[in-house]
Amino acid sequence: MKLSIVTLGLLSMAGVLICTYLILKSLSAI
Repeated sequence: MKLSIVTLGLLSMAGVLICTYLILKSLSAI
């Protein structure tokens, strides 16, 4: 149970980082 919760947290954090990176990249491209 704990391992799945940890993996879900890491995946969500990675997803947020990737989303913010893509948004910043698209903004800088403009």
